[in-house]
Formats: sequence, C-alpha cells, structure tokens
Amino acid sequence: MFALHLGQLRGKIDEPKAKKLAQDLAELPLKIEQLLNEAESIDDLPASARSYVKRIEDAAECEAMIVSVGARRDETIVRSRVFD
Repeated sequence: MFALHLGQLRGKIDEPKAKKLAQDLAELPLKIEQLLNEAESIDDLPASARSYVKRIEDAAECEAMIVSVGARRDETIVRSRVFD
C-alpha cells in the first residue's frame, strides 16, 4: 500500500496538488488490480509484468504455462495446457 502524509510535502508543492497526489496514489493499487484482472493473455499484461514473467522463466529455464493475476480461478492466464 502507498502512504503519503501531506506534512511530508508541506512547502514543496501546494496543498491542492499534494491532496490530488495522495488521492492518486491511494487509488493506484486498485487500478493495477483492475488492469491485471482484465488480462486474458500474457500480451494484455503491462510490459513490466511481462518482463517479470520472462525473468522468472529465464531463471527457471522453462516456460510459465499458467500465470495467476489474482486469487480466483477466473484470474488465471493459461498459456499452455498442463493437464488434459
């Protein structure tokens, strides 16, 4: 979670901008979660998420056949059939 105390910004940016920044940061985790949950294929993921999957594949020396983007079963990208 992101936390931003307006006192940390006092004197650095004006208060309306500080409040807007704090609000945007508070909404960021939800926006990221929505973006990931809407992904139906690996190509739908943000570049940073695709890069993360690639690094794991490189380290494991195998393809990630299933990529989970959430806790529910419908929040799973199946890249290759694992079980028939």
